[in-house]
Amino acid sequence: AARDPAALAGTARREAARHRETWGGGAAAIGAMAASAGVGGGWSSGRSGDDPAIRAAFLLGLRDLLVAERGNRLDLLSHSAAADLRDARAPVEVHGLGTGWGRLSFALRWHDATPALLWELSPPRTRLESWAADVAAGREGPAGRAEPPAVRMTATGLAPDWSAAEPTGEALLRA
Repeated sequence: AARDPAALAGTARREAARHRETWGGGAAAIGAMAASAGVGGGWSSGRSGDDPAIRAAFLLGLRDLLVAERGNRLDLLSHSAAADLRDARAPVEVHGLGTGWGRLSFALRWHDATPALLWELSPPRTRLESWAADVAAGREGPAGRAEPPAVRMTATGLAPDWSAAEPTGEALLRA
């Protein structure tokens, strides 16, 4: 991984795509995968007692449900299950999620029918985090790129018109 993190990320994405054929996509697939996990939280396959490819597919699928990276935007909870969150008024809390822009933490709380979003995006702190961020964003790496543009936060599944450019903040999202 240290020699070629982009190749490793590509392999993980290909494995995730292969497993999506079995499980489908979206929140239903993540729920089905979670329900079928073994006692220790892993999945067995013909390859091994705990198949790391299935574990990677689950983690990548879950990450994709939590945040979608679109250019210089991080779209939080944009997936189709956002309507379920709104109906159930379910709180969500995420800590240290790796993105192409750094480590993202966010929380969704409800004030009656109005969602409140709190977020914090921390730039990569170590060389490995920088490398992982570049790979996640599809960039060549620190030596081969200019400084990326500022990232914007959006939550199109909850409030299509809302966005913020601050790396840390809180907002009441009005649909």
